[in-house]
Amino acid sequence: RFVRKISGEYQIDPTRIGATGRSAGGTLAALLAVTSGMPEFEGAGGHAGFSSRIQAAVPIAGVFDFVARFTDREQLALQPGYQKKIISNGEWIGTPFGATDHHWLRSSAARHVDRTDPPMLFIHCRDDATVPWLQSRDMHQSLLKAGVGSTLQIYESGGHGFKGKGETSMEDMVEFFSRALAPTIRR
Repeated sequence: RFVRKISGEYQIDPTRIGATGRSAGGTLAALLAVTSGMPEFEGAGGHAGFSSRIQAAVPIAGVFDFVARFTDREQLALQPGYQKKIISNGEWIGTPFGATDHHWLRSSAARHVDRTDPPMLFIHCRDDATVPWLQSRDMHQSLLKAGVGSTLQIYESGGHGFKGKGETSMEDMVEFFSRALAPTIRR
């Protein structure tokens, strides 16, 4: 909303705003993409007269379903020491883990997907031992099922830090944003 408020001052097109982030930032970029217009998410942060809707997102190695992360056997097998992550994620969310806890469900972008969401590109490494790559796969599939444009880029190696993939993942992101945020030609 702030970027949209100052858009004229900085020659930003308020109809072409995207968000990206890696790890927790990827989680937040996806959450921003799927919660626009939802009153429970729009109330904080000021600039109430401006929309928080973004037109594209590139979440990189984020958590999109906090409950599945700690209940799905496939995902648990990919996270050594997941018990510590349950505690740290609980501190982030503000309450101890509970598979039916309102806060854990509300913090999960996958629980808010609908057909009005913007297109997204998910980037993840298959050997990420911090956040299972299945988080990106499953969120991507949820968006496709809802009829939203979604792309999934999985690298075989690089871990959570994308070691050796920085330039390549940046190129993928720039190419996606160039397409997704291209100005519309009106006839």
